[in-house]
Amino acid sequence: MKLSVIIPVYQEEKNLRILLPYLRKHLDIGDEILVVDAKSQDQSKKTVLSQNEIWISCDERCRALQMNLGASFAKGDVYYFLHADAFPPSQFKKDILDGIKEGFPIGSYPFQFDSEKWYLKINSFFTRFNYLFFRGGDQSIYVTRSIFQKLAGFNPYYCIMEDFDFLRRARKIAPFKVMKGRIWVSARKYDNNSYWKVNLANFKAVWMFKKGIDPAKIKKMYAQMLIQDIDRY
Repeated sequence: MKLSVIIPVYQEEKNLRILLPYLRKHLDIGDEILVVDAKSQDQSKKTVLSQNEIWISCDERCRALQMNLGASFAKGDVYYFLHADAFPPSQFKKDILDGIKEGFPIGSYPFQFDSEKWYLKINSFFTRFNYLFFRGGDQSIYVTRSIFQKLAGFNPYYCIMEDFDFLRRARKIAPFKVMKGRIWVSARKYDNNSYWKVNLANFKAVWMFKKGIDPAKIKKMYAQMLIQDIDRY
């Protein structure tokens, strides 16, 4: 099975310089990497082209739109949605294919922050559990092409929480797997915000999502509570 790695980005030149060669090293001939950019002003495009990956330009800075656009160009049997500041374990393709063979057409990893702060390890611990509250796009998401098409992709209505909406719908029609191993995720959000403030904002966002509150209002709340890292749309 061929894998299409789809990465929505905005101003991620620094991470792409490290991530792209790492991914290619652990992919097979015929697999592809598609970087969907929302009009970055840095040198992301040169980074992608120098690695011979597929560059796609999106007019809007919206992860749902970017990932759908990437999927529309993808040729793989399986889509692997990955953030630019997240590094999956080296055996990620094997983990994904093993999950599919076991009967799980969709899944993700638990995560580990790239930080030794003890309180961040608490967050990481809970991502091993298969509950929607503990899942999200930071952990990466693999999904077969057929399931993605059945779901009509991500819903652009969700300018935030698009991953939760997608996973909520996906889990209704297909078994979901939490893979072994861990994906390393940047703790940069915590560099400019307190641990408690980030967790409170995350909790409020999930609560508002479950209550069916307009995603635009969720996004506004999130922006008001936190100093944003650059990849949060």
